[in-house]
Amino acid sequence: MIINSQFQAPWWLKNPHLQTLFAGVARSIDAPELRQERWQTRDDDFLDLHWFGPSNGPFVIIFHGLEGSSDSNYVRGLMHTLINKNIGGAVMHFRGCSGEPNRKVQSYHCGHTHDIAWVLNTLAQKLTSQPIFAVGFSIGGAALLNTLAQENLPESLALSLAVSPPLQPRSGANRMNRGFSKIYQHKLVAHCVQSARAKQDAGVKLPIDQKILNSVKTFWEFDHEVTAPLHGYKGADDYYDRAAPRQRLKQITRHCHIIHALDDPFFEPAMIPKSEELGPNTSFELSQRGGHVGFVSGQPWHPEYWLEQRLAKLITGAL
Repeated sequence: MIINSQFQAPWWLKNPHLQTLFAGVARSIDAPELRQERWQTRDDDFLDLHWFGPSNGPFVIIFHGLEGSSDSNYVRGLMHTLINKNIGGAVMHFRGCSGEPNRKVQSYHCGHTHDIAWVLNTLAQKLTSQPIFAVGFSIGGAALLNTLAQENLPESLALSLAVSPPLQPRSGANRMNRGFSKIYQHKLVAHCVQSARAKQDAGVKLPIDQKILNSVKTFWEFDHEVTAPLHGYKGADDYYDRAAPRQRLKQITRHCHIIHALDDPFFEPAMIPKSEELGPNTSFELSQRGGHVGFVSGQPWHPEYWLEQRLAKLITGAL
C-alpha cells in the first residue's frame, strides 16, 4: 500500500539538497552514552555493535547508510529520540565502518543479507521476551529489505523500517552522476576508496589494481571495479540487477514500512514502486519533498526533525 506522507517541507527548506545537507551536515548533535560489543562472525570476521538506552523493553537495531556509523547525525538523532521514550537498542556497523578495517576481502553492499539476518536471529536468542524493531537508512535500508525477502528471521521481529533505500541501485548511480548530485557522489566515492585503501594498508589483499582504484570517480566505476568483483558479481550492471530490492518487495511478508521522498536527489523518481509491487504487509510512505534522509520541518531558528519522530511513532504504535 502506498500512502501519502503528512510531512510538509517548510518554506526555507523546499529544496531537496537543502533538506539533505541540513539534516546531514548542518545539524550538531552529541553522541549518547554507548556501549561497544564486538561480535565474531562465522567466517572469522567481526561486527561492532554500539548499544544505547535501557536494556529492557522494546529493542531497536539500526543499520546505517553508506560509510555511516553511530556517529552519523541521522543515527544519533534517532538514538536520542528513542532514549527519551525509554527505548534502547544498538547500531550494527557494517564491516569496516566502525573505524577499523574488517579482516575479510568482502565488506557490505545492497544485496548483503547474511550479517543482518545473523544479527537479528542472535538478538532474538538473547532478548527472548523483547520485541525487536529494525531501522535501515539508505543502503542499510536496501540491505534490510533484501534480508526480509530472502532470509529466515525471528518471530520477535515486530516491524522493519527503511528510510530512503536505493530500491534500484542503477537509478542511484545514474542520478548521482548528474547535476549537483555529483557533489554527493564525489564525497561518498572518495570515502569508499579510502576505506578500500585502509583495508589494503591493514594487510588485507584485495584483488584490485591500485592504479584502477586511484582512477575511480563515479559510483558505477567503484561498483564495477570494487563492489562487484569482491562480492561475486560479474560487474556493476550485474550487481545492480541482482541486488536491487525493488524486484523482491512482493516477497516481503513481514510487517514493513518504507519512507521515501519523491525529490530524493540520490535517486530517480521512476524508482518508486507501484502498489502492486509491494508485499501484503508493506506500507510505502511517500512525500513530495524531504530529500535524502532529510525530512526537516519547523522554523530556521527552531528546526524539527520529523523523520526521527515519525520512526519513533511507528515503533511505539506497533507495541
